[in-house]
Order: sequence, then structure tokens, then C-alpha cells
Amino acid sequence: MGGKMQRKKRISVVIMALMTIGGWSGEPDIDMKEGKWEITVQMEMPGMPMSMPAMTSVQCLTGENKTPKVSAASGNCRVVRTEMKGKTYMWDVECDTGEGKNISHGEITYMGDTFSGFFKVQQGGITVTNRMKGRRIGPCD
Repeated sequence: MGGKMQRKKRISVVIMALMTIGGWSGEPDIDMKEGKWEITVQMEMPGMPMSMPAMTSVQCLTGENKTPKVSAASGNCRVVRTEMKGKTYMWDVECDTGEGKNISHGEITYMGDTFSGFFKVQQGGITVTNRMKGRRIGPCD
């Protein structure tokens, strides 16, 4: 049991690194208004006795930072794919964590004043899903 919990903790750390270190980049042309956005991420981990609390942040998103900048959070990761299909931005990243391969896939669909999507991280038979949603709440300060 202890090994499984340790793996879940490591996956959680990798997810947080991808969310925070990855930053944002304005590469593709997306349907999203610039401004101040409230963004909520809810993590789902199978087998957890209770759900993790959602994390909400407020960010100013402009042309330079409107879409996820998928980057290698460490030297052991590589971006396999980024693609824009219609209003949906998709990405795949693979990482060598030293304890096996970590594979992540994400998709975000933009709709002007809102967006929604997910990214999944798989490692060692465990899949963690992060559901994301955002809404424009006004102009940047």
C-alpha cells in the first residue's frame, strides 16, 4: 500500500510541475478574449478515499499567454505533440521520472469568454485526470 501512495504523491508533484512550470504561450490562434480570468482545476485520482479540493486562481491572459505553453518541466521530459483542431488545443508530453515513463495528454476548448478541458497523466498503472475550466471576469488590472 505504501508504494502505491508514494507513486500517487510523485504523480501529483509531476502534475503540479506541468501546471505551474509550463506557463502559458500565445502560439495558436484561439477564440479567447483577453482579460482577467478565473481558472479552476479539479484533480481526480482513482482509489483516493476523498476527492482533492479544486484549486482556483485568477490570471491576466493576453496574446502572449492565452494557451498552455507545453514545455518540458525538467530535462527528462519531451513534448510529443501540440495541435489546434477547431477550437480545441491538444498536447502530449512524455517524461522519464527515474521510476518509469510518465505520459500526459491534454485538451482545452476555447469559447470566447470561457474555456474547459482536461489533462491526464499516466504512470505505473495510475491515471490522474485534471479537469479545467475558466471564465473571463473582466479586464486586466
